[in-house]
Amino acid sequence: IKKIHVKEGRRVKKGTLLVSLNSDVIKNSLAEVKSGLELARTVYNKRKGLWDKKIGSEIQYLEAKTNKDSLESRLKSLEAQLDMAQIKAPISGIVDDIPRKEGEMAVPGMMIARLVNLKQVYVNAEVSESYLANIQKDNPVWVSFPSYPSVQLETTVHRTGNVIKPENRTFLVQLKLDNKDEKLKPNMIAVMKMRDFISEEALVVPSIIIKDDLKGAYLYVANKEKGKTVARKTYVETGRSYM
Repeated sequence: IKKIHVKEGRRVKKGTLLVSLNSDVIKNSLAEVKSGLELARTVYNKRKGLWDKKIGSEIQYLEAKTNKDSLESRLKSLEAQLDMAQIKAPISGIVDDIPRKEGEMAVPGMMIARLVNLKQVYVNAEVSESYLANIQKDNPVWVSFPSYPSVQLETTVHRTGNVIKPENRTFLVQLKLDNKDEKLKPNMIAVMKMRDFISEEALVVPSIIIKDDLKGAYLYVANKEKGKTVARKTYVETGRSYM
């Protein structure tokens, strides 16, 4: 690493130069190839002029052309390598971390800098396979964050996974959230609530008030009788429950 051009915490735009790597060897090779290519092009042009007039041998013309084409390809390859020595921001965002220092080796596969864009974030959840038929794209979702108790958002399912994970029998449910104030951070814990069942005919009551006897489940319903409120035992058919 020859030069680090940015500092941690700085906002950068896409294409901003972040880090320059030592490219002296490539530059020397580039100068050598350019010099050889200039001669190769001169020889080729003269051989071509003679060959167009049917002077000289075809082999000499083909050798000159091959040498020129080979050096042109080599030049493009070296220019691409030189461009790779200039590490630029692939996206706009914040430089969050630069673990390397000037003078250290830049090893392929090793992180040079962490660049984060927080304008939009994804929330991922692994949901039990048993809910696969009930959760679809665009279903309503309520999401909250323990780190921000006051933040509760209503959104929809962005997408669902197409593979069931064999190790825990779950599938992916993903949300996509706008994060303009950049409060939400990568790897935060989120709590998602999704409606997997709806019935217009059902009455929702606290499960603690439902009792059982030999005839089945019942609860007490308050009715107005002769100006008084009277509780009557009423048998009910129970359905789904949730916590």
